[in-house]
Amino acid sequence: MDHNTRSILVVTRSQELADRITAGFRESRDTRVKVAHSSLAAMNGHAAELTFESNVVIFEADPEDEREMAAIRELLTKGQEDTLFLALTDGDVSLSKARWFLDAGIDEVLPSGISFEGLSGVIDKSLNARRTPAAHHMAPDQNEGFILSVAQARGGAGGTTVAVNLACALLGHNSLFKRATKARVALLDLDLQFGNANVLLDLEDNGAFSTLITSGQLPDRAYVRSMMQSHSSGLDILNAPPSIVPLTALRPDLVAALLDALRAEYDYVVVDLPRVLTEWLEPVLLRTDRMTIVMDTSVPSVRHAKRLMDFYREVQIGLSVGLVVNRESRPMIRTAAQKEAEDVLGASFSHWLPDRPRIVRKATDQGQPFMLGHAGSDIGKAFRKFADATQNSLPRQIAIAN
Repeated sequence: MDHNTRSILVVTRSQELADRITAGFRESRDTRVKVAHSSLAAMNGHAAELTFESNVVIFEADPEDEREMAAIRELLTKGQEDTLFLALTDGDVSLSKARWFLDAGIDEVLPSGISFEGLSGVIDKSLNARRTPAAHHMAPDQNEGFILSVAQARGGAGGTTVAVNLACALLGHNSLFKRATKARVALLDLDLQFGNANVLLDLEDNGAFSTLITSGQLPDRAYVRSMMQSHSSGLDILNAPPSIVPLTALRPDLVAALLDALRAEYDYVVVDLPRVLTEWLEPVLLRTDRMTIVMDTSVPSVRHAKRLMDFYREVQIGLSVGLVVNRESRPMIRTAAQKEAEDVLGASFSHWLPDRPRIVRKATDQGQPFMLGHAGSDIGKAFRKFADATQNSLPRQIAIAN
């Protein structure tokens, strides 16, 4: 193969997909694209011949088609070692089926709806990785963004609502005396089994997180950009998989690489944490700049919050932790029980968010967080103070262009 020009073979029956890929590479002088309007199974022996001529083979695959799976297996026994195989599948493909592709020798399993930019980024990264054996992720520096993690002391405390609205608040806001500012903000839903942050934003899952887990590839910035979904507010989100996956399916090194890539791309990365303690939580805690624990003032909630604080600070000594009391208005005078709770926690209840179920329910049903549609309400104003205090607690401020 010509090392100065890379050859891409696209095997698909979809004219739209073929056009999207060929149009994307049309301006590239070092890339030539050949399209086979077929399937690997229908091409038979001809597929192997074309594979030998290509640097990259992109093909649509249906895990339920046994004939197609057999053709893939046979093809991979004949292909050259330096050929990159990328399978495009439906976002609902199961973990076991996706794992089959990887075990068979497929390099990447990607969602069929992946953008051209995302696909091109995966190709560039994968080909470069083969040329450069040792690939290292950049260590964080002073130009990278902050990671703000949100946990909840008990189930139903409202951790996801706080995470979503915090992310929206960090985008920036209008002022009579200041031009509108806009920060780059990402929301990462790490509640693998019951995450629903995208529901609060009225966004359908794009299959990106499921694909990341099944592929096991450490993501870089280009890959992360291809995974994110954008809300009309300007917020980008990587939502949890739509179906329940084992907590052990996510590796610590993958989480570390994901967070490193996200904070290299964004000013703020808000992480919605699950109410579990698992191995891959450690890289999250080690990278967290500010932890928020959402709770109420009941005895069980206080006890759970204390246990979480102790655990988090065992992993990262000196971790900055803020306590947010949700669905309770700030009292004029603290009760004896509330003072005792603060003594047990060794910290004050820094922010109180009043209980406004109608506003929260309406915002949820409309897919527009209350910080976007009800910022002037009392809960919106309380949340604005919380968001501002979160920003001010960081060791440095993000410079946002007007």
